[in-house]
Amino acid sequence: MIQDPTLLPPCCGTTSHALMAFVMTAAPLAIVGYGFGVAEAALDIQWHVLAMFVPSLFTGKLISRFGKLSIVAAGLVLLMLCSIVALPGISIEHFYVGLILLGLGSGIAYEFIGWETMSWIPFPIGFSYLAALFLLHQR
Repeated sequence: MIQDPTLLPPCCGTTSHALMAFVMTAAPLAIVGYGFGVAEAALDIQWHVLAMFVPSLFTGKLISRFGKLSIVAAGLVLLMLCSIVALPGISIEHFYVGLILLGLGSGIAYEFIGWETMSWIPFPIGFSYLAALFLLHQR
């Protein structure tokens, strides 16, 4: 367990963002590679994006009620469930459910919600992490 509270936000953010980027990039390629159509891959990404951003409409109230750490932990659990669902099968349902769980987990644990609300206190670490992300996205 991480004891230093300034290391927790970057670790959670890095883990959730890395998993989201890897799985979201690989899943459409796998869908098409396993013989499903491009339309199924596009629909899967659409559901993933909805699952990633729709929770932001009410996650603030959940953070107020349950606390930042509980919500980020719930997001990381959803990311683990994504792995459990997606790894054992190659049916289109595995891809859909896996990417929806991935969207929910990364949306809660990282995107705009959990990591960002936790990272306002350790400013130098949060700033350096955001700067690194910006540089990576410029490639």
